[in-house]
Amino acid sequence: MQNIWWLNPGKLLLLFILPLYFFIVLLVPSVWPQALVLRSSNYMNDEFVLLGALAIVLVGAGALIGAEVDLNARRTGPRTDVSEPLLIVLAVLTITAYLIWFWPALSHLTFFMPREALNQISGVTSFGQLAVPVVTAYLFARWRNGQRFSPLMHCLFVAVVIMAALRVFMWSERLALIELAIPILVCVLLYRPLRSRGALRVHRLLASSGPFLGFALLLGLFAVTEAVRSWRWYAAKSDFGTFVVGRLTTYYFTALNNGAGMLQTGHWPTYHGRWVFGWLYMLPFGIGQTFLDLLGARVAPHDVFLERFGDPEFNNMSGIFPIFHDLGIVLGLAYFMLLGFTFGLAYRSAIKGEVLGGVFFPPIVVACLELLRITYLNGQRCFLIILGSLLLSLNFRVRPQPMLQPGAP
Repeated sequence: MQNIWWLNPGKLLLLFILPLYFFIVLLVPSVWPQALVLRSSNYMNDEFVLLGALAIVLVGAGALIGAEVDLNARRTGPRTDVSEPLLIVLAVLTITAYLIWFWPALSHLTFFMPREALNQISGVTSFGQLAVPVVTAYLFARWRNGQRFSPLMHCLFVAVVIMAALRVFMWSERLALIELAIPILVCVLLYRPLRSRGALRVHRLLASSGPFLGFALLLGLFAVTEAVRSWRWYAAKSDFGTFVVGRLTTYYFTALNNGAGMLQTGHWPTYHGRWVFGWLYMLPFGIGQTFLDLLGARVAPHDVFLERFGDPEFNNMSGIFPIFHDLGIVLGLAYFMLLGFTFGLAYRSAIKGEVLGGVFFPPIVVACLELLRITYLNGQRCFLIILGSLLLSLNFRVRPQPMLQPGAP
């Protein structure tokens, strides 16, 4: 399991994300500027390029160090079973949230309806995010620990996966696919028993080339979705291949450029923790707004930047520069080092088969892959993932060992 290089967050960040970062912010603007479609000025000057690279290096270095630290003397984690009643409750809650959310489309047997026609209810439909911890805990307990589940739980698992997959089409949300597919892939690579030569070959291919295959799949997903969304507006200006690569590159460059632009045009650090504790300020039922009022900042800094200098439609700010907006350069760099160290600890725990690593590590892989685009772990969408993962991890119990009969060898 340790031989899967890209599951180590340090290697993933330093050997894949960092070169990708330099490709996006240095090579594309200088060699292929026509591929970028910017809605604002280019703020990625040498200082911000260096700052972003340093942040990635520190997260990667911290992860490499953390992966060498063993907080538990056991060589492998014990065989544990998750509470099936709790898993059933969370699965039912997830499915219910999705049914409420997408009922207008499901009732008309269509995958394509305007977003405003669907029933998104803040604080209710958000429970669809519990699909991630439900799927992760189920696969970890089943594949790594050999836990047997009831037919009801198997059916609920399939239903959760189907509903989460439908979200990709009904809500046009690529991240929903990534944050479900990555945990499944991690569990396959770390815990799935291999029983055939074909499975072994696929395992080796994914182990050696996972991020590159994933990038190719992302490019294909972009090709499909953007062909429907906007290709007709660009068909007379470029060929389809250039269009797709340009849109994908712009997708990530714009996020980094927005974050750098917010720093260049605003006052920072604020020490408000708007991104470090982003989930806190997005809590529903007026709770998040109460914290915003206490700060005296009813308008978010990124909203100000996008309204004055950018485009509110392209509102990603990267997972790097907003942290510096919160904490400043020194504390920001320390934050990234500590974040990476935590990633490394989770990786070490996961490869040992411990519950905390098995449940929490897959979303960390998603966070590494999304670092150039969003502060994934700090955001509202990950709050319920972390909460559900914590709840489930606290409800794993060590499986009782069968008692030997008197006189047995």
